[in-house]
Amino acid sequence: MSLVVATEPTSLVAVEDQCARIEAWAETCDNVAELRDAMNKCSAISEYLRLTATEGTARVETAKRRLEVRVGALLGPAQVGGDRSEQVDRDQPDIDKATVSHFRAMAADPDTVEEVIAASTDTNMIWSGKLDNGTLAGYTARASNQVSAALGGGSEHGLIFGNWSDALIGMWGALELVVDPYALKKQGMIEVTSFQLCDIALRHPQSFCKATGATIA
Repeated sequence: MSLVVATEPTSLVAVEDQCARIEAWAETCDNVAELRDAMNKCSAISEYLRLTATEGTARVETAKRRLEVRVGALLGPAQVGGDRSEQVDRDQPDIDKATVSHFRAMAADPDTVEEVIAASTDTNMIWSGKLDNGTLAGYTARASNQVSAALGGGSEHGLIFGNWSDALIGMWGALELVVDPYALKKQGMIEVTSFQLCDIALRHPQSFCKATGATIA
């Protein structure tokens, strides 16, 4: 079933109707190209609203986020050394690897996506852009599973704000690679292990602050 929507809605009711139709259609669509075309339609609606109104863009961004989750689910998780993920990537040559990773990250944590959507009551989403290259309150923002668990627990989230040019990374020696053609020989694969000595230091500790126990209400 093809998707037909107007990219110049005339009221907030029309915006809600268009977005609801897009989301319902996406639930049954298995074509990545068509889903990405729907994202472009959402972007066109957002641009139209930006030029002609002050409300409604948050609802359109919600639809775009859910489309991204759907695409990520269709692409499937990345499988290191596996054939399926590599085949999926080859089947979508017009999507760069960074965008594929973004879609997969969205699909891997749909609950957090919905929490962010629920918390975005303004006309702008509190988080704009991709999870690995976005903005929050006007500042460059990154989402990472490398943030220490000590910064939060359960439904809490750890946040670090700072001048990251004051975070120094020191590395010793060269990157070491160990190639093992035997461990995975029955799968017809070669295992490669990398090793690098490094450490970090803060030029000015005052350049950073952390939030503990942050929650999405």
